[in-house]
Amino acid sequence: MADTSRIRIRGLLGLSKDNYRDSQVSRLLVVSRLFPITALDPEPFWLRFWECYDCHYLLWRLGARHRDISPNNLMYNSDSEGILIDWDLATIADTSDASLKTERTGTMPFMPLGLLADNGRHGELKHLYRHDSESFAWVLLWTLARFENGKQILNPPFEGWSKGGYVKCRQAKKDVADLAVVAPKSCPPQIWDVVRDFAEYWMSFNLILSICPVCYEAIDQEVYSRVQEVREGKSSIRTGIDDGLRAAGMQ
Repeated sequence: MADTSRIRIRGLLGLSKDNYRDSQVSRLLVVSRLFPITALDPEPFWLRFWECYDCHYLLWRLGARHRDISPNNLMYNSDSEGILIDWDLATIADTSDASLKTERTGTMPFMPLGLLADNGRHGELKHLYRHDSESFAWVLLWTLARFENGKQILNPPFEGWSKGGYVKCRQAKKDVADLAVVAPKSCPPQIWDVVRDFAEYWMSFNLILSICPVCYEAIDQEVYSRVQEVREGKSSIRTGIDDGLRAAGMQ
């Protein structure tokens, strides 16, 4: 398959190969059939969601940066295993191409608040683990609030997330700070409570960081364990405030 690398094709076409990063090779993949995670009822969805979340963290630790967490990229297979797909825009942590570290990717409704801001959209912020983790929180809230019995409900909430561009999307997501969303009938209360806590963690974290945006990369390595505490009901919104204060150097 090396004969299909883009740098070789450019050479055969007489195009310049200077400063061209040989990062993509054409391949044909044959995989098992996958199903959208949104088709699941809340309880099996809950299990598959966290399998995808844990898989993402493991691969991040190994150096793979997904950077486009969305409901369409969370699937499950015939063995009921959560599968995170769509790695074509992913990068490798040790790449020498600095532009890829700030290149902006993502599906707008689920992008983290920081990357929806002006400096985030313009590629001035490094994409960190916590950005993908926050995207998972938006996916969780959006999916369980909008789907019942595998189908999207009538007049679903959060329509503003996908309309009007990045600025309006960011504001619409900030407007759900109180999370005044009625729990879906099909979602068990104990699951919905964690969904709200997960979103509130990131809302409070971003609020503090926006007030004092220093130490941008601080505590990023602690986010996974913090989210596990939220997931297990061992943390509250105060955790996000404390983490945001620490990241901003205010604590």
